[in-house]
Amino acid sequence: SETADEYFPSNGVSLFLVFEGGQNMYKNRESLAQLSDRVSGKSQEPPYIAEPNSDSTYRNMMSGLHDYLDANGSDAIGGAALGADGWPVSYSDFETTVQAYVDPRGPGSRYVSDLSLDGSDEIQSYRVKLEYIRLTKTFRGETIDDS
Repeated sequence: SETADEYFPSNGVSLFLVFEGGQNMYKNRESLAQLSDRVSGKSQEPPYIAEPNSDSTYRNMMSGLHDYLDANGSDAIGGAALGADGWPVSYSDFETTVQAYVDPRGPGSRYVSDLSLDGSDEIQSYRVKLEYIRLTKTFRGETIDDS
């Protein structure tokens, strides 16, 4: 049974989407925060991605930050001025806000491993965790993995 769990886990396989460039993240901040809308409904058809309805199947720092800013503002994470869209008004404020949010002592500390900074502490990239669903079928009363 341990061997089966190792080679055929009951959960799906993790998938990471990587988005590069802090400026690109800032320009596309709203669509990145709403990425769950684009991957919803893909569990029953290719590419068979699990529904983004839990931390185990979906983790997106940009949607977490967006929700945090909507609920709490930016006072506890740098105090940047927020625009009508609820995001920091400049790229430098965005960068400072993101870094304070994902700080190991910050409210978004669970995303600390999803953010990559370059040598001068500028945002290099961030990743979104998704999960492929486990494809199985039933044969003679037993559930087997489908390849």
